[in-house]
Amino acid sequence: MLTNLLKGCLLVGVLLIIIGVILMAFTDVTVTMGMNGILMVSLIIGLGLLLSIPSKIVLTLLYLQKKNKIRRIQARVKSKLGGLPVF
Repeated sequence: MLTNLLKGCLLVGVLLIIIGVILMAFTDVTVTMGMNGILMVSLIIGLGLLLSIPSKIVLTLLYLQKKNKIRRIQARVKSKLGGLPVF
């Protein structure tokens, strides 16, 4: 459940970053709205970064914990089998 929420935050963050870059590069929002347009686009990109970066870190930590758990289980099985190779 937590991983699905974090993946959703990551996806929304990346989409906000993409939308902000598209607004900056391909529209005249920053020219027509002036300083308010620049502020709006930078807030969209900043919010996207805030959503995406912590999600990446937490998902990486969860992945590493799962990987360590699998290694411990494989080590236990290997010790019980007396050195036979485990595939």
